Amino acid sequence: NAGSMPAEKPILSPLLDNQYVSYTLTDQLSMLDDKLQLIVGARYQDVDTKNLQKKTEYQEDKISPSLGVVVKPFGENLSLYANYVEGLSEGATVNNNADANNNVTFAPFQTKQYEMGAKYQKGTWLNTLAVYQIDKPGTMVSSYSNGDPLSKITQITTDGAETRSRGVEWAFSGEIYSGLNLLGSMAYIDAEYIKAAPKQGAAVQGNTVYGVPDFTATLGLDYAVPYVQGLNVNARANYVSEQYLNDANTLELPDYTILDLGARYATKLGGVNTTFLANIDNVT
Repeated sequence: NAGSMPAEKPILSPLLDNQYVSYTLTDQLSMLDDKLQLIVGARYQDVDTKNLQKKTEYQEDKISPSLGVVVKPFGENLSLYANYVEGLSEGATVNNNADANNNVTFAPFQTKQYEMGAKYQKGTWLNTLAVYQIDKPGTMVSSYSNGDPLSKITQITTDGAETRSRGVEWAFSGEIYSGLNLLGSMAYIDAEYIKAAPKQGAAVQGNTVYGVPDFTATLGLDYAVPYVQGLNVNARANYVSEQYLNDANTLELPDYTILDLGARYATKLGGVNTTFLANIDNVT
């Protein structure tokens, strides 16, 4: 039906033109027959964002340090380590006509991460234990009034928020017997709002960050099928504990377990190494 055809072709307009640049320089110093290693470095990051429709742009760069230390006091099997790194991510842009800071783009957020742990390997078995803390700034929304009863401005977004995540994780992998490998991990994380504005009159500061479960675990098996070279089958169970779905911690998603099954076949096609993968996620 010619009458249903559009009169003109739709116009496609780009929304954003963002550029991210990162350069990293590191150096490793080894001492005491490699029993002590220091890794020092610096990363230069440049964030250049442009909103082509709102005609706004923001550019910020920063040099962030990184430091790591590895100690092997009892031979090559056991390594103790600690590190500190910083990261820079794009600042949020407010897009709400009811916000006093509408169209404002905040400075890039600087994340800080501290970690320490141990790695132990014996034969095919590898165990890793780590504890960490991540401090991440962000935006928060507060009620706002300019005294004008006819004003449509009801809120204000600022960049004074901060979340802190502290956790411990244990990961392991190894061969149970020939062809059968076990791998798994368990992690506990405490993520909370360190600085946050009240939401609809409810206190948020001190609450758990939404969408972050406090406990996760995974357990998987990978088996090399005998007499069929290159064929492996695998199974993996993933457990996720309860998690909140809002800042006020009044809406909660129950815990759940997902079972995945899969297979892979490695061969050569025309002299080229080729791997076929087949996976079924959440079979139950």
